[in-house]
Amino acid sequence: MILQMLVSSVLVPGLVALTLSLFLWKARYRQQESSPYWASAAILAVSFLTGWVLMRGIPKWPVTDSAGWLPVLAIGGLALGLLVSMQKLHGVTTGVLRLLACLGTVWVSTQSLQQHTWKGTAGIWIAGLTLILFLVWNCWELVASRSPGPRAPLMLALFFTGLAILALLGETATISQLTGVLCAALGAMFVAALIRPALSLSQAALFVAMPLFGGLLLNAHFYAGMELLQTVLLLSCSALALLGLQLTKRSSGLAGIALAALIMFLPALLGIGWELLNREPHSDSSGMDEYYEDYYGY
Repeated sequence: MILQMLVSSVLVPGLVALTLSLFLWKARYRQQESSPYWASAAILAVSFLTGWVLMRGIPKWPVTDSAGWLPVLAIGGLALGLLVSMQKLHGVTTGVLRLLACLGTVWVSTQSLQQHTWKGTAGIWIAGLTLILFLVWNCWELVASRSPGPRAPLMLALFFTGLAILALLGETATISQLTGVLCAALGAMFVAALIRPALSLSQAALFVAMPLFGGLLLNAHFYAGMELLQTVLLLSCSALALLGLQLTKRSSGLAGIALAALIMFLPALLGIGWELLNREPHSDSSGMDEYYEDYYGY
């Protein structure tokens, strides 16, 4: 079972992303470029959908659970990424599109909560969560624009890795493995950028990555028991990413890249450590058997 999970959520999506990165992503970076490349959005979306099909089969319509919206978010994000890239949109226009994408992500991912838990306060919850996701997205927008090359893909891959580990500790294999698909895809982009240093993480890619992050995090926190402290610490990694870039702006090579990534990942490490220290040990192996039973759904 574990080998099957690694193949479907890491190996195959990673190989897909690496292949597409080397063949579709343009091997140049124009410093004054205002329209981001579309290929990186396609790479992330195709890699995620590949992992989804391997783990859960063809996406179902109509959607019957919160996690079922994730393929829709990937496809919708790809469409917006293509629009922004090909129409050379920028400034306020892309900001509005980001805000609408955040609103749509929160809306579809919290349908059950709106109907059963947030009665009378749904609007406040949706507005607040939309604003949080929008701020996180803006942080990573700055990271991508300020760090062409392998640095941004590595930092974003570690960011998703933090979510994958925290979701795993919260005992939701599905969300952890789906997040692992994006970790593998972004890791492959990092490798491709090392091979061809002119490559960079585009704005279009974030139109896929950030809605998926929002959907995965909302599922992990509200439906799968990820604690508030871990959620807040993970979100704070976005601000630390900017700090890491600032502190390492004069550092070049792999050492500077690794240091910036480590600074960004510190809050997630604290969350992981706290969860491990306060985790009740399993008395026998039956708990893990039950844990993996739900691999294809939770």
